[in-house]
Amino acid sequence: MSTATQTPVTTSALEQFAAAVREMLNRATEQQGDAIQAAGALVFRTLELGGLVHAFGTGHSHLLAEEIYSRAGGLLPVNVIQSAPLMLHEDAVASGDWERLPGVAAVLLEHAAVDPARDTLIVISNSGRNAVPVEAAEWARARRVPIIAVMSLAHSRSQSSLAPSGKKLYELADVVLDNAGMPGDSLVEVRPGLRVAATSTIVGAFLLHSMVLSAVEKCFGGRHPSACSDLGQPRWRARGQRRVGRELSGTPGRRVRAPAETARRTDCQPVNARIGAGVMPVGVPGAAGASATGQFGFGKAQFWQVASGILDRVVETQSEAIHQAARIFADAIDRGGVVHAYGTGHSKAFAMELANRAGGLVPINRLDSVDLILACWPAEQVLRPDFELDPEVAPALLGCYQIESDDAFIIASNSGVNPSIVGVALRVKEQNHPLVAVTSLEHTRQVPSLDSSGKKLYEVADVVIDNCGPLGDALLAPLSGGKACSISSLSGALIGQMLTAETIGILLERGHQPPVLISANVPGGREADEKLRKQYAGRIR
Repeated sequence: MSTATQTPVTTSALEQFAAAVREMLNRATEQQGDAIQAAGALVFRTLELGGLVHAFGTGHSHLLAEEIYSRAGGLLPVNVIQSAPLMLHEDAVASGDWERLPGVAAVLLEHAAVDPARDTLIVISNSGRNAVPVEAAEWARARRVPIIAVMSLAHSRSQSSLAPSGKKLYELADVVLDNAGMPGDSLVEVRPGLRVAATSTIVGAFLLHSMVLSAVEKCFGGRHPSACSDLGQPRWRARGQRRVGRELSGTPGRRVRAPAETARRTDCQPVNARIGAGVMPVGVPGAAGASATGQFGFGKAQFWQVASGILDRVVETQSEAIHQAARIFADAIDRGGVVHAYGTGHSKAFAMELANRAGGLVPINRLDSVDLILACWPAEQVLRPDFELDPEVAPALLGCYQIESDDAFIIASNSGVNPSIVGVALRVKEQNHPLVAVTSLEHTRQVPSLDSSGKKLYEVADVVIDNCGPLGDALLAPLSGGKACSISSLSGALIGQMLTAETIGILLERGHQPPVLISANVPGGREADEKLRKQYAGRIR
């Protein structure tokens, strides 16, 4: 947006925020069409050559890197380049230091087995000025790897580069997808100098799904359908990527140690040995080659038509539930409490959207299953594929944090049936904490609970916010037997920002100064945020 929305945060203002987001998404469809098509062409080229699309982001931009990785309705040949210190998993302040540290990007990319002849790199960074994302693009450019950037051009152009070269991400990328966000990301100015409700996740997710749709549209458009005929099949060969998880650890400035495993390049392993399994393989369409869900051709226009309808439904039907949840949050913060946010799988993105976010509330603590490793759980147990089904997760996970009587909880789960989710919800209620659930009611009501209690998340919570997504999350049916492009991250980000705005509005109405974070990439932001975080030392990550 070119100007901020300045208005008291009320239910009407939440609708105004949703309308502003919809306007941004409409403009993205209209103004970013050429860039989306160009990005889709690079992805299609990679698919046609049997390569991989590598997605990389730091801080909250990591949410978008994972948005197209191992995603229901997504492409299989996507690899996310990740390291815990850069992902907010260990320490939010330290992750901001890590992303400014020269030399980190080369360590990560050298061990990602990027093939310059076939692969594409997506670099996601709202400001596009920190050393790690800029050096990642420089590394790729030096090797002639195509680069797609997802960022805010307005933000990036308003700040100086922090990379040693003085470059910014948009100056290095082959294609730039502009999220049209304001400097600092937050959209709504509730009073002079105080802005809330970030938009980069919502618009970024839309741009990335549109890019994927553009690539698949080229597959099904009669040009080279064979390029997408066997996604997920052994034609995408493992090239020996080393798992980059917690290799970069400790204090920024200390020597970065490379992974110990020796890289192996081979042509005998299927791609899921390198990038994970469980994503729908995309096959050849039916004889007509037409979409099963409308008159629009399979592509970004159709996705926007369906997705915007769901976002409208969230605003129309969930405003009262969001208000009730915001009152729970405001009551907890008024009493000096903290709001604990939890999700597993892709629902982690919802918890991360609330915690340590520019324009967000300080007293939000994100529960992360990875912390169980610090509680002496074996890493292979925490990282195994069926982790969400483990009934022992709940007591162990809650024992990792300082939880006090005035605290509240919010749990996000699209299905709301797994023991790692339901078990935490039951324990939270046993300890008399208020609980808010964000789930797909359409999905959860059609599947059985997997918890021994027989309960589902929505049956345990005090307030339920429906993300209005369909069974299985994916929206579009490009072919028989599968669907593409998930909605829960888009609707979840909208819900999270509406909830943040409403909580802040309630606190202001009560005459309280809300503890709101400022982007670390605007002048004075880091210093102001550090003062606020000290009030909750030991209680938030």
